[in-house]
Amino acid sequence: MTAALPERRRGAVVRWHSLVVLFLGLVLFTANGGLFRIGPATAAAWLLFTALLGIWIAQAPEVFSRIIARHRLLLGFPLLALLSSLWSSVPAVTAIEGTQFLISTILAIYFAHRLDVAAVMSATFWSMAVGLGLSLLNLAAGFLPPVYEVNGAFLGVFTHKTMVARTALWLAIAASYFLLRRNRNLAALLVTLALWPVAFMAQASTLIVSFVFPVLMIVVWQFRRVRTQTIVLCLGLLVFVSVAVMATLVLTGADPVAAGLQALGKSPTLTGRTVLWAIGFEIARESPIAGLGYSAFWNSPDFAEFARFIEAHVDDGLHGFHNGYVEAYVGLGIVGGLWLVGLALFGLGALMRDYLRTRSLDALVMLTSFASIAVMAMIEDTLLKPRSSYIILFMLVLAQRQGLQRRHGGRG
Repeated sequence: MTAALPERRRGAVVRWHSLVVLFLGLVLFTANGGLFRIGPATAAAWLLFTALLGIWIAQAPEVFSRIIARHRLLLGFPLLALLSSLWSSVPAVTAIEGTQFLISTILAIYFAHRLDVAAVMSATFWSMAVGLGLSLLNLAAGFLPPVYEVNGAFLGVFTHKTMVARTALWLAIAASYFLLRRNRNLAALLVTLALWPVAFMAQASTLIVSFVFPVLMIVVWQFRRVRTQTIVLCLGLLVFVSVAVMATLVLTGADPVAAGLQALGKSPTLTGRTVLWAIGFEIARESPIAGLGYSAFWNSPDFAEFARFIEAHVDDGLHGFHNGYVEAYVGLGIVGGLWLVGLALFGLGALMRDYLRTRSLDALVMLTSFASIAVMAMIEDTLLKPRSSYIILFMLVLAQRQGLQRRHGGRG
């Protein structure tokens, strides 16, 4: 379509497309914590992103209205978070956080309708490459201390070890996508394995395990011409073997998970996560239907004593339950919890069907990206953080799915 345009207009379209890719890359870099150590830069960046979004809405209000109308279920979730300020014990905090959540979701929908999968992966690649590159430079030069946490975990240029490990994971997914497009399957695997040690340096056990997602993407693409019946048979065999292994472990009383976690220097409670989840379910009983209000528990004076108890007995400095679904249940009640679970299950099912129908790399990388976020949300709480790269990519993939169907419909 671009090739049919006059040369001058075609150049303008390409430049505009490049600017949108740059825009998404800056959003992801900021949302992943790339500016946290530079004073007020993060807040200033988000003000800029919101202003640019406002300009787009003002320039094409009718287009904006039509696009928003297509994604009512996606927008309903942050709107519920914003609405919960009506019953939150800290309504101002909930309103501010809910508004940011809504802005992040609208940004995701905007990018989904402006960019194709390759462009999204391009923005992901360069934003994560810059973050990891600066982190490794900091490792060598120490220009932005501290380079490590007090326990020895690698920080890079970020404020938490998880951020640098997450950067390596998303860089592996994006790099693998572009290498697989060029039939460099072995190179994709080697790049992924080369990035994996960053998660070990960061001592981020959840991210160490999460590298299974880009590896699975590479393996599935390598065997993409295998018939669907064979895939189903292999999945059935995998389920059978898994049940057999679990039954053996139950009968013998072995606990390989605890042994593996202890080998990584972690507790069998997933560094207190299972304790946190139990506490979260207990707290949610105070308002099981509508919840306590989005972000209310960790910011309300009414629960300050309870929050201090958690910090003292689980982990100091906590500001989340390390589980996006538990976080949704506590803040937005069973309505919000089921809404988020429903979005995750719908996305996984729909993206799996898309890949089995089209066998396209675009469909596979979307499935990989979404699955990594939806599954990791069970042991991380960043899916419910209003400025998180996870929530932006989660919503972006869901919003982009319709466009992917139009581009690959009917092709094998």
